[in-house]
Amino acid sequence: MATTDLLRAYLEWQSDMGTEEVILPHALARRQTPAAAAVSPLSLPSSGVGNLQGGAAPASKPGSAPEIRRMVAEPAGEPAPSGLFQSLSQALEEAASPKRLETPQAPGSVRSPMGRLGETGNLPVFQGLADFWDYLEGHPQILQAEIPAAGSKPETVTQVIRGFGPAKSPLALVGFEPGESDAATGKVFQGDVGALLEKMLRAIRLDSKDLYLSNLVKIRVAGKVWSRRELARIVPLLHIELGLAQVPAVLLLGLECAQTVLKTGKTLDELRQETHRMEGREFFVTYHPQELLRKEELKRKAWEDLQWLQRRMAEAQART
Repeated sequence: MATTDLLRAYLEWQSDMGTEEVILPHALARRQTPAAAAVSPLSLPSSGVGNLQGGAAPASKPGSAPEIRRMVAEPAGEPAPSGLFQSLSQALEEAASPKRLETPQAPGSVRSPMGRLGETGNLPVFQGLADFWDYLEGHPQILQAEIPAAGSKPETVTQVIRGFGPAKSPLALVGFEPGESDAATGKVFQGDVGALLEKMLRAIRLDSKDLYLSNLVKIRVAGKVWSRRELARIVPLLHIELGLAQVPAVLLLGLECAQTVLKTGKTLDELRQETHRMEGREFFVTYHPQELLRKEELKRKAWEDLQWLQRRMAEAQART
């Protein structure tokens, strides 16, 4: 991999983890030869990144991946030595091959993506969805907001609101966070939101009982605004959940959920009626029923999205 690609991948990886600053060791800025390499400063679209001389690099704005505009400048006619940026290469190799538990993996189980969960630490190999939800309820700190500082009082998690539905469903529906009715009943997509969602699904000949339903955020914290760093810790849990549910396709409901899961700053109109592939499955995007209840004029767009989704699912079924 080229040096510039390594550096770009390293910064993007740090950004995905919610890192607020990246310390680049001095070894990254020096050749391992007597002649010193000329190093151009790096800049990000937000506030810019310090140079490679051991400086700290502020993270980019939420929802936007780091964009490196200027990379390492090589003196004309002088090839880069093989040892250049060796420590960066080692760091990337370690990040790409995170340590996993040595426990044998049973059929149908899903290993946790170590190294992508930041402060949440290592998770076990889950044998099924029930095992996954039991673990989250027994370790609520994983679903908390920011990891509390020493001496501070952590937020209290009173209830984990589980996703539900049969395994190997043709489609999963994922919202951003539970609503008030969800918290009151302990189930996702309840109340007026759930009633409207049921009507939307029946319009394309689907029944919510045949699908897997869940939320990105598993707890209800009224009035909370989730930070980019917090969401970076939660997204891997959703991918574990979807893997255990063995769903081939996922419909993301609402802009906040779509931008977080797809790691993009695009608008909803830019994401709608497109197939987004990641983590071995296909993701689609439309409006959340809660937004449709507030803005009736969006229902036509949502209906167009559902018709488009129906065609995509029919095509996928025809290929199998």
